[in-house]
Amino acid sequence: MNIELVGKDLPLTEMLRERLELKLGKIESRLGTKLFVRVKLQGERNSRFSCAIHFNGEGHEFQAASSSDDLIKAVDDAIAKIERQVAKVHRHDHRPLSEPPAETETAPV
Repeated sequence: MNIELVGKDLPLTEMLRERLELKLGKIESRLGTKLFVRVKLQGERNSRFSCAIHFNGEGHEFQAASSSDDLIKAVDDAIAKIERQVAKVHRHDHRPLSEPPAETETAPV
């Protein structure tokens, strides 16, 4: 997985990068493709943090954003949104085809 980690107005720590790689790695293994993920972290006014995640996979575009007073919570919330999107696409794209309707005999008219 390739992660482009962009931070504005805050330091990017190795612990944060490892946390992102671990959580996004689970999503990558579920999709079964090598992903290029863009993560933008930003310090906002009043000690708030925001996290935006964006990537393409399985022919779909996934993106989520979250804000919180805690940087880790903002990251976890954005990843949770991405996980829900992936699960939803995975359910719809891999649903077994329904059985064709049974043929019924009709009386001649």
